[in-house]
Parts: sequence; C-alpha cells; structure tokens
Amino acid sequence: MLGQASGVSDKSCRSVKAELTHIGQQQDRGKIMQTVEANQDQGDVIQRYRRIESLFRQLQVSIRPFVSNLCYLTTR
Repeated sequence: MLGQASGVSDKSCRSVKAELTHIGQQQDRGKIMQTVEANQDQGDVIQRYRRIESLFRQLQVSIRPFVSNLCYLTTR
C-alpha cells in the first residue's frame, strides 16, 4: 500500500510542479507580452489553479486509506 501511495504522490507532485512552472513562465514574460495576452493568461492561470486544487483533492482521497491504516497500527 505504501508503494501505491508513494506513486500517486509522486505523480501528483510532478503535475503540480508542471502547472506552477507554466504559471511562472507566464509571469516571467516581458511587460508588453503580459499586457497583450492578459485576458488569455487570466483564464489560463485560473484553470491551472483549479487543476492544482483537483490534484490535491485526488491526492487526499488516494492516501486516505494508507493514513487510516497507519493511524490504526500506531494506536494498537
């Protein structure tokens, strides 16, 4: 079970990092490009933060059984 939880968390972390990298790249562009593409970027950034939120929810659900089992074992 630990291996499965670890694999899910690794995948989630990589996905979150990719989303944050893309957001950072948008913010690092020159001021002129930020102004020209502001409307498109706003929607894209909101969508990426929603994706990050979804990834955290998936991670929470997928590791819940592992955490419950760990709590059970440590309180015995």
